[in-house]
Amino acid sequence: MSARWVASTSPYGPLWLRLSQAADWLTGSHPLLAALVLRLPAFAGLLLCLWAIPVLAQALDGRASAGLWLGLASPLVVVLGIGGGHNDLLMLGLALAGLGVATRRGVPALATAAALTGLAVMVKSPAAIALAFTVPVWLQTNREAPALRRIVA
Repeated sequence: MSARWVASTSPYGPLWLRLSQAADWLTGSHPLLAALVLRLPAFAGLLLCLWAIPVLAQALDGRASAGLWLGLASPLVVVLGIGGGHNDLLMLGLALAGLGVATRRGVPALATAAALTGLAVMVKSPAAIALAFTVPVWLQTNREAPALRRIVA
């Protein structure tokens, strides 16, 4: 590791730091095993993406198959998302799952969507951008909320 990273603040959120700590503990601080264990959250993120992309596409009048092909059928997803050992795929999966849940009806769905997107932010801060889309997606797919629509618009 480069010496410049030793004294710097971590760019990762508290959820990812706890997952990394758990991987270290589970593997007895074995670097290779810990790296392999950290592929599990990436795989979970991939599964969340597989669920969320078709849900979002259908709710927003798009083609689910096109979304899956464009979003996941890419060598970059496998090489960097799963193989790279980074937390981006987990962050993306949680953010998309939050937006996917936002397509459901009712305020509890909006609260759950915000919680999932908040977990994505706790993995890595760029997911905060997804928070900006949570309420608009919920409003777009919840036509029975005219009062809230007027407040937001």
